[in-house]
This record gives sequence, structure tokens and C-alpha cells, in this order.
Amino acid sequence: MTQTRDKLAKDAVRDQQQAIRTHEQVGKEVRDAIKRIGGTLPENIQPDEHIKEVEKRVKSAKPKLKLDKREAGGLLGKEGAEE
Repeated sequence: MTQTRDKLAKDAVRDQQQAIRTHEQVGKEVRDAIKRIGGTLPENIQPDEHIKEVEKRVKSAKPKLKLDKREAGGLLGKEGAEE
């Protein structure tokens, strides 16, 4: 996406059809480069954990570190440090 964006800007593409052709050209070249260097094509990458599962896990996770007021002063700001 960044390569296409940069090429569209560099070439000052304003026409929708030309933008589509540019996108297809850059995409093909990027895919060819991935194949050439032996990388994994996007469609072969396993999906990550679903965001809903991540949210549930984060909400239920217990904090790994507890700070007392003195240690947390910098995180709490001036008011928290004075307490």
C-alpha cells in the first residue's frame, strides 16, 4: 500500500483508471519480489488471534506488576506523587 501511495504521488496520478493500473502494477511487482526472495505471500499467512479474543484476554489478565505510590509517581503525575 505504501509503495502504491508513493508511486501515485510521484507520478501525480489523478485519473481513477490510471490509479487502478498503477495499483495493479505495483502489487504484481511486490508479489514477484516476495516470491523471488522466498517470502510468504499474504494469502498464505495464518490469521492472528481475533480481536474479540484479544480484548477478552486483556480484560481478564491479572497485572504482572504492582507499583506502590512512590514508584508510580512518575506515571501518576504530580498529584499522584504528592499523595
